Amino acid sequence: MTGMRWLAGTGRANRRIFGVGQLGRRLALIFVAVALAAIAINVIISAETIGADVNRIAVRQEAVLAQSISVTAAAAYQGGTWANADLHHAFERAQRGDAAVLVTDAADHFVGESRRFTRLPTAHRRVVPIRVGNTIVGEATVRFSTASQIGRAHV
Repeated sequence: MTGMRWLAGTGRANRRIFGVGQLGRRLALIFVAVALAAIAINVIISAETIGADVNRIAVRQEAVLAQSISVTAAAAYQGGTWANADLHHAFERAQRGDAAVLVTDAADHFVGESRRFTRLPTAHRRVVPIRVGNTIVGEATVRFSTASQIGRAHV
């Protein structure tokens, strides 16, 4: 009869590894699985938070660059006309920021554009007014290169 109980599995000895039985091993495995899941969730949340922070910084830098280009273009506006305006410094500032700029007057007529303006994506841009005092004398359309499209979703 004892031989039959052993074959049926009811009399099998409880095998322990390092003093831990089958229930202890299962609980340890569940603990490790929960810990790994918590680490994975933490990594995902951290990546999303960092991504949002990087986007926010990129959008802010693009806004500052566009405003800086606008102020530089306003400084080139002379004597109530764009006729003799030297936009070289505004174009240079855009190039240093990996961007390009198109300047138009208050009536939306072409004044000038930097070299790479037509080659940069139209979807990734900022349009800022060019002001002299309280008067808007033109508009600067700043396009950013694909390398700076981190903040594109928020523009």
